[in-house]
Amino acid sequence: MLDVMSGEVDVTMQPISESMTYVRDGRLTALGQTGVKRSSIAKDIPTIEEAGIQGYSSTTWYMLLGPANLPAPIVTYIQTQLSRALKTPDLQAKLEASGLNVINADPAQTKAFLNAEYEKWKKIIQVSGTVIE
Repeated sequence: MLDVMSGEVDVTMQPISESMTYVRDGRLTALGQTGVKRSSIAKDIPTIEEAGIQGYSSTTWYMLLGPANLPAPIVTYIQTQLSRALKTPDLQAKLEASGLNVINADPAQTKAFLNAEYEKWKKIIQVSGTVIE
């Protein structure tokens, strides 16, 4: 962001929670949001798709992962405790204030999401001709 503000770099993609201070004080101009829908902390900034690039969506996401052979009772316990924590009003307010959208999926939904992201980026990498070393 410092390089964009100084004119050293023309454009950057950054998490919205890290960018909004600079957008609000005029040091950066937001060109669009990369998610499917507008962030709760930047409702006035259109998505890339709304700006005219159809089918574009790319978001930062976080998930809790463990070893492939983690016993099911431990997975269930961790998921239950995490879900309970994510439902507390204080944590929900802090996450929303940061522009985060919590999905809180179960392990099967999380695996399906991760597989879909893998396939999406695999195709993009192949079409672009990018070689990962």
